[in-house]
Amino acid sequence: MVVGMFQYASALAAKDKDVSNEGSVAWRLVAATETSDPEEVEELLLDLMQQLFKDAGVKSVRTNARGVPYGIAEDAIQEYVRWEDMPWE
Repeated sequence: MVVGMFQYASALAAKDKDVSNEGSVAWRLVAATETSDPEEVEELLLDLMQQLFKDAGVKSVRTNARGVPYGIAEDAIQEYVRWEDMPWE
């Protein structure tokens, strides 16, 4: 769901007046759609995703049943990167 929200925000950001301002949220969203490098996407979006979770009152770091911590923001970014590979049809 979060990834869908970011995909939609990216589409809107392409039309935003701040899209040409490097470092702006709009610029970062659009830049993330234009690269295929997962590490670059993470650099562009990680703090935005973490802020979204924080604002929603959701901890972005969790612990699985084996006691291993993982980040749901990082997992969401991986889904964002693979968005076009999803079998939507």
